[in-house]
Amino acid sequence: MEDSWVFKKVAPGDTTREPINSEFFATEAINNPAQALVREGVQNALDAGDDGQVRVRIFLSGERGLPSSLAKRYFVGAWPHYMAKNSGLRDIPSVAEQCRYLVFEDFGTHGLRGNPAQWHKIDGTANDFFNFFRSEGQSDKGEQDRGRWGIGKFVFPRSSRASSYFGYTIRRGDSRPLLMGRAILKSHDVQGVRYGSDGYFGFESANQLVLPVADDTLIHDFRTDFNLHRTTETGLSIVVPWCDPEITESLLLEAVVRDYFYPLIARSLVVEIETRERKLTIDSASLPRAVSEIRPEAQAELEPLIKLAQWSQEQNTRFTVTSPTAGAPFWSEEAIPPELLNDMRAAFVPGAAPIAVRVPVCVREKQDTPKLSYFDVFLSHDIEDGAHRPIFIREGIIIPDVRGPKVHGVRSIVNVSDKALATMLGDSEGPAHTQWQKDSSNFRGKYSYGPQTIAFVTRSVREIVKLLTETTVTEDLNLLADVFFVPLAEGITVLTPGPERRSKRGGATVGPGGVPPRPQPLRVERVRGGFTVRPGDGKVPSAVEVRVAYDTRRGNPLKRYNRADFRIDEGPITTTFEGSSLREADRNKLVFNVIRPDFTVTVKGFDERRDLYVRAVPKENANASPQA
Repeated sequence: MEDSWVFKKVAPGDTTREPINSEFFATEAINNPAQALVREGVQNALDAGDDGQVRVRIFLSGERGLPSSLAKRYFVGAWPHYMAKNSGLRDIPSVAEQCRYLVFEDFGTHGLRGNPAQWHKIDGTANDFFNFFRSEGQSDKGEQDRGRWGIGKFVFPRSSRASSYFGYTIRRGDSRPLLMGRAILKSHDVQGVRYGSDGYFGFESANQLVLPVADDTLIHDFRTDFNLHRTTETGLSIVVPWCDPEITESLLLEAVVRDYFYPLIARSLVVEIETRERKLTIDSASLPRAVSEIRPEAQAELEPLIKLAQWSQEQNTRFTVTSPTAGAPFWSEEAIPPELLNDMRAAFVPGAAPIAVRVPVCVREKQDTPKLSYFDVFLSHDIEDGAHRPIFIREGIIIPDVRGPKVHGVRSIVNVSDKALATMLGDSEGPAHTQWQKDSSNFRGKYSYGPQTIAFVTRSVREIVKLLTETTVTEDLNLLADVFFVPLAEGITVLTPGPERRSKRGGATVGPGGVPPRPQPLRVERVRGGFTVRPGDGKVPSAVEVRVAYDTRRGNPLKRYNRADFRIDEGPITTTFEGSSLREADRNKLVFNVIRPDFTVTVKGFDERRDLYVRAVPKENANASPQA
């Protein structure tokens, strides 16, 4: 049968399915179609690499595309479907219009391996060809790969006004070239016949499965007409016909520099952007020149980060902080031993070179042996003294919408390259790979302390800088006590690990001149793993509000509370009531009603190595109904 486009008719009882996969790439963290195409296309190329340098070529035909007289042979059978009223296409190209196109080729890769005639998923059988052309939401990618969801390929039809693309591949171990096309429309009618959303370019076999083009002449002409550079090299060449006019050379260049400066500097990636007028090669050596051609505001943002990334590639010496704990990871003063902290403080001074910090972390996939992993933090003082968010990189790809806390006067990169942690964080990403999400379907419930590990990584820059810049002088609560006395806030107690209790705030029992303090209605006492609230020596309140946080060296601990630390209404935190009853429990807040004057409330399950900041104050009962 002649090579042409084939759409399958909808049979009675078939489910109507309208494709929405391209919407995953319409996110605020991805600024334009060019960036979406570069992020996903380059990521897939790196995943298909043969353990060497990957080269990507992007060619834009510009307005001088393929003449309609030549293009028509590649769209036989497609036009009635493109022109259908309910095809879903908004800017339908004309039959007589020149075909403005984009080419995306990768080299140093293995191509689309697998049986082209496979038409369904077979467990235990990897098939790149099937995944690229015939599947959605399925992928053979694992912990060696950057992608997870199996829908990154949809950036290519999303970039086409005809929602179509061609794939030409030569596979490792098979010199036979394969050419096939796919279109993704909406379910539509052509001359009163209902068709599904998927169309394929190739030849239709006896069982109605569309297979790759077998005509050598057509394949040769296709390579020539669409200006492909692939001859005998393995890899994949993708052609996007009637390319979105918003995809321009300048936007492609900025997307490459912004999202892949790290593997470019590491010499694992080279990108060529080519038009009819010129060819620009972006590699480790030419990256500064490429940066000089992007928008000035993007230059100002990226130049310090690229400089820091270049420095990081040359560093073998790193400060390594304390090994991970058995439970959930957390930041504390003990994370960096005093001698090491002094060395780091001496190195991290304005005007000096950046510093590199390696942070060990344990990855615990449920039902599996814990794996020791790590991530690297690179810190540099910024002469502009602005507030900057860290840049998070997982296996060479920037994850742009991770909301790590801003830090004043410091530029930073957090690089996750070790497989165990990179796999865990990759599982937490959505299809567009822009965030680490604890509720991602690939992540939720898969790891022990998974959300806490994400928080540990995302907060690392602020916590390390805080330890490096904090003063080591200890607060003297009795200093100038004989000169003046200022009452401290009531109801605040700081409990430290160990047998003794320390109160940094409000700890005095007698004021200057022997004046006794005002009676306190509540008393907070430390117990193993938590605290107990009891009546004090004043009037017993009808209700009590308790707020808890792990103590901090600066600022208000309650304002710095993070849900990743604990939730008072969830395990492992437990609460026992005697002579009292629960009224409200949420996050770090507990409210209980007092039933007897000798009440006690005990809360346990906190990290025993960290100081607890507890604020207990009387509260009106308001006749609320207690919970059992």
